[in-house]
Amino acid sequence: MVVSDRNFTAQLRGGPDHKIFKFDDLGCALHWLKKQTWAEDKKTEIWVTDYQTGEWLDAYKAFYVGGLTTPMDYDLGAIAKAVEGAIDFSKAKAQILATQHSHGGH
Repeated sequence: MVVSDRNFTAQLRGGPDHKIFKFDDLGCALHWLKKQTWAEDKKTEIWVTDYQTGEWLDAYKAFYVGGLTTPMDYDLGAIAKAVEGAIDFSKAKAQILATQHSHGGH
């Protein structure tokens, strides 16, 4: 997959072969992951790009700020440290999964 904006990318590592899957943003990754039989496997890793620095962050430990223009319109960007108004992974996941998008099947 070609990513349109490196500042919002996400990667999953999981499944039977512990394979890497790449996405334009966390929203696409989470919607795709929920359809996988191994979605709840504790070995599944999720990585997101810090939208300010470009560094990879563990998605479970990152914080998310809203109101951003993102490639797939989920409007959340990951950051390493909490700032006012930022939400944690569980809240970001719930917000994303409550949103329905149709972006080419991912």
